[in-house]
Amino acid sequence: MFVSQHANTFSVSQGDVLLVDLSYYQTITKAGGMQTATSMHLYFDADLTAFRTTFRMDGQSKIAAPISPGQGHAPRLSPLRPARRALNRQPNTLQGETHMFPNAKGSELLAILGHAWIRPVSAAGTATTGWISLAMHNGLLAVIQTGALGTGATVDAKVQQALDAVGTGAKDIAGKAISQIIKATGDNKQALINVKPEDLDTVAGFGFVRLAVTVGGAASLTAAQVLGVSPRMLPADASNQAAVAQII
Repeated sequence: MFVSQHANTFSVSQGDVLLVDLSYYQTITKAGGMQTATSMHLYFDADLTAFRTTFRMDGQSKIAAPISPGQGHAPRLSPLRPARRALNRQPNTLQGETHMFPNAKGSELLAILGHAWIRPVSAAGTATTGWISLAMHNGLLAVIQTGALGTGATVDAKVQQALDAVGTGAKDIAGKAISQIIKATGDNKQALINVKPEDLDTVAGFGFVRLAVTVGGAASLTAAQVLGVSPRMLPADASNQAAVAQII
């Protein structure tokens, strides 16, 4: 990791974090290398001598544009990429270009997190997952599933945040609730909720989330699972819950 004063301010904008393969960066220096010079005239009236050292260099990528793979594949490859825009939009892609872990297995990029699922059951009322830390992943994906809903049943789901693993200061995350699912159109459906660290009130210290699913009106078959997405350290399956019996 290199810290540069020339990068943009850390935010969700492009250019604050860059992923770079420096083996694709070439530099050139001016013939003669480092040059020095002295002058007794610049500060003559102060009885001082000025010294100057000059070293000139420039650099650029070895490739002028992203490379299109063979066999007509659309995604392009590049050794230089702004990282945060990719993380905020599509994992490992940016404007049609493919980067990072192209050979990784799906199970190495997604984690079935412990205490992060609601077992399939036909019931009414509210069920929640345990509190999940965002420390190990760049995002979470909540998957809500319905089976056969009871007559007049409704299903709501939302993601909440807290200060710690026991739910201190629990409150809803703005914009992280699904539109209500109803019996007329809601049998055998799925809904997804994406959560990123910046969605939380991190300034106040919030770093844990949970999923809450509420079934109203009549007992209905539902289930839910929260997945860890884009792990900060590979492989993601190191964070799998003990109930994961096999990975093929």
